[in-house]
Amino acid sequence: MDEELPPARKVVTRSPARTVRILNLNGILDAPVECESTLERDFVYRAVLCSSVSRIRHQPFQLALTSGRKYTPDFLVTYRSGASTVVEVKLASKVAEYQEIFDQASRLLVARGISFVVLTESHIQRENQHRGAALILRYRKENIGRDKLERVTAALCDAGEGGIPMLELVDHCGITFAVSTT
Repeated sequence: MDEELPPARKVVTRSPARTVRILNLNGILDAPVECESTLERDFVYRAVLCSSVSRIRHQPFQLALTSGRKYTPDFLVTYRSGASTVVEVKLASKVAEYQEIFDQASRLLVARGISFVVLTESHIQRENQHRGAALILRYRKENIGRDKLERVTAALCDAGEGGIPMLELVDHCGITFAVSTT
């Protein structure tokens, strides 16, 4: 599939039930990503912090399903390795309603060498990790100086895979910018 094609469908922008966002994450992604919900935004925030992710495209293409229906996935995530995953972001309460569509899409995509995953709020917002991701992205352009940057890098390396809470990192490294905990 040609990744330079425009989105397969327009993101819904006029709906009282949706909050549409365009995320410009310059320096992380090469193109803006549109999100039709807060949950989609939270997914993008977490996904862009994965060093293996090189690109995220919204509404990337349309699949003709065996049932005759058409399906447009939420996102196509491309990794630095060249592999791709189609990501469908859905409230857990809605997954059963779309299960047949997801099953058909998964079979078609796997046959093309593309993995498929449905993520719900329990995956994306687990332990409020989406809030931590938003905070990291908020401060990604902060200029804290070379000495503090070296302290932050060392603290993150010392923390290992378990990570370190943001407030603890700020305190440990002596960084004095405002941090919201709400």
